[in-house]
Amino acid sequence: MRFLTYFLSIFRKNKMRYLACILGFGVALGAVFGISAYSSVLDETVSRFYFLEENSFMLLGKGTNVVQIIPFESEIPENVSTELLKIPGISYTLPVIFKDFSNVTQYKWIKNVVVGINFGNLQNIYMKDVGLQSGTWAREDTHEIVVGANLEIEKLSLGLQIPIRGINFTITGILNSYNVFFDKFLYLDYEIMQTAFNMDGLCSAMYVIGDQAFLGNESYVNSIEQQIESQFPTINLIDQEELDEASGYYYNILDAFNVVLWVFPLFVSGLFIFILMLLNVKDQEQEFGMLRALGMPLWMIGVLVFLQSLVITFIGYLISLITGNLYFMYGYYIFQKDVDQNDIFAYMRDMMQKIPISIYIQTLIISLSLGIVIAVYPSIRALRQSIVQTFRKEE
Repeated sequence: MRFLTYFLSIFRKNKMRYLACILGFGVALGAVFGISAYSSVLDETVSRFYFLEENSFMLLGKGTNVVQIIPFESEIPENVSTELLKIPGISYTLPVIFKDFSNVTQYKWIKNVVVGINFGNLQNIYMKDVGLQSGTWAREDTHEIVVGANLEIEKLSLGLQIPIRGINFTITGILNSYNVFFDKFLYLDYEIMQTAFNMDGLCSAMYVIGDQAFLGNESYVNSIEQQIESQFPTINLIDQEELDEASGYYYNILDAFNVVLWVFPLFVSGLFIFILMLLNVKDQEQEFGMLRALGMPLWMIGVLVFLQSLVITFIGYLISLITGNLYFMYGYYIFQKDVDQNDIFAYMRDMMQKIPISIYIQTLIISLSLGIVIAVYPSIRALRQSIVQTFRKEE
């Protein structure tokens, strides 16, 4: 009890000094949280959209910019599926059509998007891990549709009719999705969408899935690429390696932002905490000497210093949860810019649900690790103080 009382008195005595360090660290760590959260959501979205694993690849129209994410302008002949299924190791193909529903530039890539897809493939392959939060899956060859949970339609509800290209489509199901892209998609029957958007015999993209023993072999996939691209000059085969290369430039930019926006501030705030700890050790030399003279073990002096650092960084972590969520929401808003100001709290709640729990754990580990590293030298310095030297300085 006395240990705790003395420990708290240290913070009360220098409360403004501690408060400044805690706030500075919380803001800097919040940048780590916010950027990490946004990077995680973006990376998960890209991986989910391109649906690329070791047993799959994707076909797009030649010249399509991969890093634009949604290939609105891509067009490829769907009869390429017949040739693909003749190749050993390929099990099935999944043609999909993507069209911009909101009539804005394709760079505004998180607005409503219309997707033409076979509903059996949507339920069992493309969205098998997502499911519906309400309603039922749409039926083939009907004007029924499934939509994302955050579709930008007023009074979104089951049974609502949405006009697309002069046809009224009825919502039968709402996806249980919090993905940056998928929660704003409208899923139509593939053949009906082909007709509505004048895409007969064409699709925007084709996912190709097969046996990993074959498609996991890079040279085998390269041979398929040469064969298909020679037969169909308008087609470009995209595998995981090519996607990584195409998106690498943008991820490099993101890494640069990481350095500027959180590594540097975090280093500066950590440096201030380190200086604070050294000043505290110097200011507490006499107190430590008296405590040792009264019988306090030497290791407990080190624990006192260590705990000061850990308390600062842990409270900073709690503050970073607030600042980090605000950074994340603002970064999301920059691309979206469609938040209903009358429902800002609902928006904040939705944004928080998009952040993976791993980001919270990662930020906590960073916080406590820095607290331990920062406390090492001040603790050693405190342990080196002898009782005699401490009181000699006072003389």
